[in-house]
Amino acid sequence: ASGVRVDHMVVVSVDAPSRDALTDAEAVRGWVHAVTIRLRSLAEEGATRLHLFIYGPRTAATLLGHSWNRMPPTQLWDDLGPGRGYIPAFALAAS
Repeated sequence: ASGVRVDHMVVVSVDAPSRDALTDAEAVRGWVHAVTIRLRSLAEEGATRLHLFIYGPRTAATLLGHSWNRMPPTQLWDDLGPGRGYIPAFALAAS
């Protein structure tokens, strides 16, 4: 619906998504590590741009930002709420 051209989509999720899926700091760090490895592998495979949609705790998104290096240009998208879609939020240059 947003008109974004997508070559392929990768979903990184916890085993059982819920409000309590990331139960503690160790779980958040593990999630961030897994996401970082997966996204870096996309860059190594030749992805020239990433579009990142995150649904989860702000602490996890913040920690993910701290590990953001060796990534292609990335468009972050903001969730407008249930049924309202997403809008472009921030564009990050390659790092």
